[in-house]
Amino acid sequence: MIHRLFLTLALCFTASVALAFPIDLDFDPRGLDVVAEPFAQGPVALVRVVNGEDFPVICRAVFRNGPEASRQRQAIVAPGDSTTISWTARRQVVRLRVGLHCERHE
Repeated sequence: MIHRLFLTLALCFTASVALAFPIDLDFDPRGLDVVAEPFAQGPVALVRVVNGEDFPVICRAVFRNGPEASRQRQAIVAPGDSTTISWTARRQVVRLRVGLHCERHE
């Protein structure tokens, strides 16, 4: 539990330092031990996903930037591992909305 708290705080610090534009993350873990944190590096938006479960999870992210078409990315995160899901903007980003949904992967 302390490890998860430390990881969450570290992710928050990293995200606040690297934030280039605001990112609204819509994420409901649905009872899973999954932590997600959005951040940006230049024109690239990233969502770091950490899986604290004993089984793999599949996460699907939908990136929405104003008038641009929504872009979907997905990743399978192994137990106890983390991954980063990314998207590069083609236009200037004023505010980015990211919907993230994770579920058990069989």
